[in-house]
Amino acid sequence: MKLGNSRFYQIEYKKQHLTQTWEAWPYLGGICSVFFFSYYAIVKPLNLKLYKELLKSYVYGLGVSSSVVIYYHRQYMKEVDV
Repeated sequence: MKLGNSRFYQIEYKKQHLTQTWEAWPYLGGICSVFFFSYYAIVKPLNLKLYKELLKSYVYGLGVSSSVVIYYHRQYMKEVDV
């Protein structure tokens, strides 16, 4: 089955977006983790060590950044399935 040029390039465009989000996932997770940790540092009292909050912010940051990857994966699969 042959695809038209425009359809082929649409699919490749979505595939490239997906690949770029996989490459940017750890960096985006780190940035989100910094924001979560700064929130915990502002809310919690100063006498706490914040080890548990550091781990929580890392997990939450990676969770948020992985949702971006899942979103682009769904967009790609929607484009391919049609």
